[in-house]
Amino acid sequence: MKKISNLQINTADMPNAATTRDFVVNGDIGATFTMIALQVGTQKYYNFSSGEFENGHNSSSNLIATMNQKKYRDNIVFPEGSGDYVIKLIPSEGTTVSSGVITKSITKLGTNATITFTAGTGNAVNYATFPTTQSSGSINAVSNISFNWDINNWNGATDAGSYGLVVTNETTSGIPTIPESYWYFTTTETVNGAVSSGTSVIVDDLTDIGIGSTITGVSSGSLTGTPIVSAIDTATKTLTISSAQTFADGITLTFRAYGKSAINNAIDVDLQFTSTTLTTTPLTQTVRADSSASTTITLNDTLGISGGSTIKYRGFNVNNTSNNRVVSVATPDPNGVASDGAITVELAQTLTAGTVLSFAYIYKTVNLTGNITVNKYPTSNRNIYFDIDKIITVGTQS
Repeated sequence: MKKISNLQINTADMPNAATTRDFVVNGDIGATFTMIALQVGTQKYYNFSSGEFENGHNSSSNLIATMNQKKYRDNIVFPEGSGDYVIKLIPSEGTTVSSGVITKSITKLGTNATITFTAGTGNAVNYATFPTTQSSGSINAVSNISFNWDINNWNGATDAGSYGLVVTNETTSGIPTIPESYWYFTTTETVNGAVSSGTSVIVDDLTDIGIGSTITGVSSGSLTGTPIVSAIDTATKTLTISSAQTFADGITLTFRAYGKSAINNAIDVDLQFTSTTLTTTPLTQTVRADSSASTTITLNDTLGISGGSTIKYRGFNVNNTSNNRVVSVATPDPNGVASDGAITVELAQTLTAGTVLSFAYIYKTVNLTGNITVNKYPTSNRNIYFDIDKIITVGTQS
């Protein structure tokens, strides 16, 4: 008896566009087989002569082959549009296959997936709604996109989120370089079985988790160190992580895949981030009412000012004889509606209404720009985030 060992064909989801998939049959020389391919839910069979799926079954719907070498190679052309397809390899008399018949299933997607790029934060109260940039394409399409986002302080919900934005590690020499590892994909998953000081965690589902994903949050309990997924057992849904943790059964873990490699491992999306740059707009505010030798300065609004920030403007009557820091935003009024905004400063000031004050290293708007190359799109819509918390520290009232 001649043997056929396997049928190799890429069964990953196909894009909506017409797609050709090569296949290889491995077996003994002299082995014979019949192959058919059909679209599920229709009467369409693949015609191996015309290279098209056609209504009805005829002799050309059967690929009958005898192997004259140990590998038989051919391809199937799948038409534009969505659908589910099945390929069957049936051994002929005198030929065996361990499973009797080899069956492969492939899905063609109905629409192209969209990737949405935006900023992400754990301090949403401190930011207005983030801008987004979107890109859609078939799985293997390549796209180059650019983004230009104004990241604005304060979401309007509470005064406590209006105390400005500080660029982490900014110095007189400028703003630090932004690495591609500040971009991430995030997902959550449920623990299936308690863990006590262990590095093996069973989860309900492995979807969107890959080697290099980091556990960044838990719904109950706490994290020890920075546990990173180093291995995945797909049969048992077990994750091996880099540091021992204690998790209760049923809690939710938050995962983040930082950087292009971890993102690719998690969701099979190939991205490249280049020239991500943060620039700032100097913060100025206008004095609302005259002051006389007072450490309280009234302002038209206080948006963007933080306790500890410094008044750097050395204009008319501004006392900057020493470091002139803001002690506190005594009365926050980020939108100027209440007309009661005031700050307390270290040095007594005598100022007239309309004086413009400038502040050092504190902002109410920063601008994020850059370029992204998509080398491979996902099979379903995905969000990719820039971790704004890695480069911005939010201000405080005092």
